[in-house]
Amino acid sequence: MKKILVIALFLVSSAIAFSYPVHITSWDIDSDVKILNSLQISVDSVNRNTGTIIVYVRDDNEFDKLLNNGFKAEKLPDLARQNALELQKIDSLEHTKDTYYTITQYQQFMIDTENQYSNICSLIQAGTSVQGRPIYFLKITDNPDIEEAEPEFKYVSSIHGDEVVGYDMCIRLIQLLTTQYRIDPRITNLVNSTEIYICPMMNPDGYVLGQRYNANGVDLNRNFPMPTGIQHPDGNQWAPETIAIMDFSNAHHFVLSANFLGGGLIIKKNGSPFTFCYYDIDANSNDWNANPLWGGSSSTSPYDTLYGVSHTRELASGVNLTLTYARQEGSSSYYDDLELASAGIMIGF
Repeated sequence: MKKILVIALFLVSSAIAFSYPVHITSWDIDSDVKILNSLQISVDSVNRNTGTIIVYVRDDNEFDKLLNNGFKAEKLPDLARQNALELQKIDSLEHTKDTYYTITQYQQFMIDTENQYSNICSLIQAGTSVQGRPIYFLKITDNPDIEEAEPEFKYVSSIHGDEVVGYDMCIRLIQLLTTQYRIDPRITNLVNSTEIYICPMMNPDGYVLGQRYNANGVDLNRNFPMPTGIQHPDGNQWAPETIAIMDFSNAHHFVLSANFLGGGLIIKKNGSPFTFCYYDIDANSNDWNANPLWGGSSSTSPYDTLYGVSHTRELASGVNLTLTYARQEGSSSYYDDLELASAGIMIGF
């Protein structure tokens, strides 16, 4: 029985690890994204100018599903996965400035930082991943064991396990805030006047596996409730990682959050750090009805009002900045966010 179980687990993990990106040529973006959402295919990016949709599939069965539904689909090399797997080759606790922390190094770093800077740091385990790894937040403030009447900021990275530039950026932010406290006046003032919560690695299992998904094959960035009230937009129950972040967020009153992703460029404003990227809203409208992909309207929303505005501006040739602002009144839950990612270069606000 034990041998059968081991074989079964190996086959499941092998199937999950086979996930890869797919290029879809589309002649009707709106219609095709609707179909992809109904098929519970993870949409990564959309380009109306070129008629291109990039999705992630978990295995060849999902790829065949695209073909069977008439999509012109082409497999792409998963460069993010290849790069992420390279990071797992170093097993020692030694670390240099030019390498990424392995998961063991990362966990030890978080523990050591709390111990070394206990006057301004408190390590919080918000939850546990599918495979039992801790999901850490490091609280940095002048009185870390006290809830003071100060603005609360939240930084989260690597909701996709193979998108890791933000992971390293959050680690370096922790190093900057701790080592320069009482040395740099600006940083000292930030630490003394705010409560900063940093989670460099939300998807530790995905990081270890070198994949986008968690260990159960769930895309965590499609696993959160939608502003429209839909609780399980991806058809999956909430993953342990999802529940950990939701519970942690609901226990606090964050005035600003940033979620670090890789490979795209998105900016959203305020609140929970998760993208509801089933599609954006018409830049010329203040009504969710303007975007048929949401499949609902403000009149049927569980909130008193629900609306969104999206604006795109060209920053450079071929590089666009999209601002999406969503808001609801009459509810204690806020799903807005501020997120900026640019092909591996991420900036948090």
